[in-house]
Amino acid sequence: MGIQANGALARLLQGAGIQGWGGHAGGPHVVFLRVPSWLGQRDRHPENCEAPLELGYGAALAGIAGWRWTLLDLETGAFGVEETLDALERDRPDLLVLGGITPAVPSMVRLAQGVRQRSPGTLILAHGQHADALPESLIGPGSTIDACLRGELEFHLPQVLGRDRAEIAGMPGVVVRGDGPPREPGDPPQVSDLDALPWPRHEAFLNRRYRYLHPMRLVGRHRWGFLQGSRGCPFPCIYCSRALRTSYGPHMRYRSPEGIVEEMRWLERHGVNVMVFTDDVFNLDRDRVLRLCDAILRAGLRIRWTAEGRVRPADLEMFRMMRRAGCTTFSMGVESGSPRILESLRKQVTLEEIEAAFRLAREAGLWRVAFFMVACPGETAEDFEATRRLMRRLDPEMIQVAFFTGYPGSEAWRRHFADQGLPWEAFQHYERLTNLSAEPDAVVRTWQRRLYRDFALRPSFLVRYLWQKNLNLLWNPDTEGFLVSQGIRVIFRR
Repeated sequence: MGIQANGALARLLQGAGIQGWGGHAGGPHVVFLRVPSWLGQRDRHPENCEAPLELGYGAALAGIAGWRWTLLDLETGAFGVEETLDALERDRPDLLVLGGITPAVPSMVRLAQGVRQRSPGTLILAHGQHADALPESLIGPGSTIDACLRGELEFHLPQVLGRDRAEIAGMPGVVVRGDGPPREPGDPPQVSDLDALPWPRHEAFLNRRYRYLHPMRLVGRHRWGFLQGSRGCPFPCIYCSRALRTSYGPHMRYRSPEGIVEEMRWLERHGVNVMVFTDDVFNLDRDRVLRLCDAILRAGLRIRWTAEGRVRPADLEMFRMMRRAGCTTFSMGVESGSPRILESLRKQVTLEEIEAAFRLAREAGLWRVAFFMVACPGETAEDFEATRRLMRRLDPEMIQVAFFTGYPGSEAWRRHFADQGLPWEAFQHYERLTNLSAEPDAVVRTWQRRLYRDFALRPSFLVRYLWQKNLNLLWNPDTEGFLVSQGIRVIFRR
């Protein structure tokens, strides 16, 4: 790792079995801290705990620049807020980078206040979906966050390391407290050449704290890894913001297949046997998918992997190639079974395309995860029933059902929520309802549960899929036990 675990933060991580520190022993110190949206919530909808790769990239860049780095991820549940603040007080880092989405804003602000009281000299920066969309809400009156970074962290970090608040003011995409709202319009700064980036510091994520709940064709102990091969999404869905995506901007940027394969090879050498491609739209460029899969096959990699994308492009040759290269599960956004709702969401897909994609993926031997959304603007009971019927026809191996949520940065936010004054905690697409449908709240709250019940009670689910989950429950009781217990709560709660 480059330095010993001789700081309070490093010892905190070491006690949790996480190798989240490194860099140059004599250098200045930067801490990357992910703040979850669910702090204080004991029971919640089961969610994946994916590695915050952007923080891993940040740690790699900091190390190259001669800094010590520590990566703390409160979403893992490995340690609490108070012990984190105590360790920050003892270590007093030069720079703290906070990451979190909209519902985490109150927790981010409170954490920043705690750090300022205990370590007055620490420069505190915020990044992520909310800092990008509404920086003024994070650096307003009473806030101790010094600045927000709009756009990709990897673009900003080399420029802000070693500089104070006055020196970073005026940099592209940097909004400093007391400096007013962002002045530059359009897309925030992005990294144009992804192959020029160092790999993220994966060692911080090689532990059992990270989980992915989608079914995988690998019976045995799952050791998860995470890799990003592309960034961007060009589609105009009205609900989409970075809260629902892993990258910024409408412009697609791709890494070379050779670079991706080398990173996969490193992960495999370090014990990873199941991997998640975190790309927002893995299958947008069909030819690229074929080239990548060919490179994986030629390298002889044995990692099983999963990815997500859209229902088009979709064809049997591409899906079969993915399956041969180790993909066992592919997730696709469906959202609704109502053509009227799909059009209002600007999904740019048809029911026929959705059904064809799921049919072809099954024929190729892939397991399919279907993402659905309820409480969409103007949605009626008839629209919801159309979604239920489509879910049964698709017969996927797993579903996820979210409430329509207009996060800041989306068209839905600007159209429906910008002037509502809702608390930031209300924007949680699995837990909280911001109802824009044509039906009462009491009715719409049941729709998520009804879809899950329909799915879980299908004979095909019980026969074709549950048996393998039972086997994996023996090998992975922490991950699978969490899914079962929290899933039951969601399905049967009143």
